Amino acid sequence: VGLNTPALPVDATYNASDLREGIMAIPTRQEIGTVLARHGILIAFAVFMIVFTFANQRFLSVDNVFSVVRSSAILGVIALGVTFVVISGNLDQDVADGLMPVDAPARARARQWTGKPPWQDAGS
Repeated sequence: VGLNTPALPVDATYNASDLREGIMAIPTRQEIGTVLARHGILIAFAVFMIVFTFANQRFLSVDNVFSVVRSSAILGVIALGVTFVVISGNLDQDVADGLMPVDAPARARARQWTGKPPWQDAGS
């Protein structure tokens, strides 16, 4: 066995507390929650990548990856800027004014699809 690990008898019986102390211990809900809190986004990203790769073999092609990166670059820059604003504590109307040009085309398209006049919100 290991350098400092005592040898265990072959005929020994073990209970749940013995398993908690072993190398292959079963994780508790709290430990699972901690892992999900720290790495949940990466786990979800990996799951989506696997699912979409099986759904369409061209999903991981170079052209598709570059297309996704190009289409999300603008939102990424805006998200990065808003993150710095929120962290610095300067969240005020200026942030909303900066996002209105991005929001306006989406609202106009939604109004067009719903057939509502421009002065009514498309969601109501």
